[in-house]
This record gives sequence, structure tokens and C-alpha cells, in this order.
Amino acid sequence: METNNKSNHQVRVSGEKSVNFDFDILNINNPLQVCQKYRNELQIPLRSIVLINLAEMNSNNNQHMLIQAVKDLRDRNMDIYLLLVGKDCLNGECQEEASKLQIQQFVRFLGMRNDTGELLASSNIYVASSKTEKCPLGIIQAQYAHLPVIATANKGHKAVIKDGLNGFLVPADDAKTMADRILLLLEKPTTYKGMSQVDVSTYISKGVPVIDDDF
Repeated sequence: METNNKSNHQVRVSGEKSVNFDFDILNINNPLQVCQKYRNELQIPLRSIVLINLAEMNSNNNQHMLIQAVKDLRDRNMDIYLLLVGKDCLNGECQEEASKLQIQQFVRFLGMRNDTGELLASSNIYVASSKTEKCPLGIIQAQYAHLPVIATANKGHKAVIKDGLNGFLVPADDAKTMADRILLLLEKPTTYKGMSQVDVSTYISKGVPVIDDDF
């Protein structure tokens, strides 16, 4: 499950169908000032495009795909950075891959954080790369923070993303298509704006769906 790394009391399961989350903790006063402060701390220029992923780094969440997408975009001369927010359960494999691809200076490995709202406010696009997903909480958090979403087409993501309408879905392990969709969002301001204004009120009131069969 994608998480925002807040304390456990912020997330609770309602029966077996949904997860209730306190979205108020994501509210940020003066988001432009917060963005400037965090970009400075992260050593990322304000003009750069920042991708963010909120998920434990593990084989299922497949952050390797996101690193490869950043490499693809950097090879196309795109000014792209990636924030990976979550516990590293891969013992540095993603860091090694970023170094091997010579893009380590464009990827920030932030570990577990308690400032998800601020990090979302400092980002431009949410990316989700998991092979399977039981609860797409990270996606709903990003939409609440008015970020467009690009996610792999697993059952959990399909439960909340309708491809081309309120986000983009891409095949699992397809870093090139992920990069293509990121570029498309950046080249089409109207699409970016539309996908940044998704109504998540249903999830606020009823919870984020939990998928029993996530394949």
C-alpha cells in the first residue's frame, strides 16, 4: 500500500472495503513559499519539474521504473527531478541504479517523512509504478494536493484512475511510456490543469478503496 509515512493513527481501515485517512494533515498554508523553501533545501531549482512517489521502496512498488523514466527524460534534455519518499527495503538497489545511469544528482531518496503535504506542494506530477496495488492512498493524496497522476495499470490504480480523464495509466515496467505521458502532460497545459483538479470528495467522506484481488 502506498503511504504518506504519517503516524499510524492517521490511517484506519473501515471494514474490508476502504481506508479512512485524515486529509487535513496535507493542507498547507502559503504553498508557494513552502515550495520555494523545500526546493532550496532539496537543491532543486524552482524552474525544474519534480516527480514524486510516496511508497516503500520494494520490488512490488518498482521504483526502478521511475528511475529509468527519469533517465529517459534526461536523455531528452528535460529538466526533471524525482523524489522517492518511503522506507528503503531494497538495501540501496535504487541508489545504485541511479548512479549506474548517471542520474543520481537528479533523484532524492528521502526515506520516511512526516511532511508529505509540504513535499507534495513542492512537486509537479505524482508517479506510481507498483506492479500490484491493494490501496491507492498515495494517488488520492496527490490528487487532494492538486497534482496530476501517472500510474501503472494495475487493478488498484484502475479503481481510481480512468485513463486520459483524471490521470494516465501505463503498462507495468514500461518506463518509456511513463516518460512519454510525463512529457505529454508538460506539453499540454490544459490537460495538466484538468488532471490537477480531480474531485476526491468521495474518498474524503467514504474512504479510499481496498482491493482484495489486485492483479
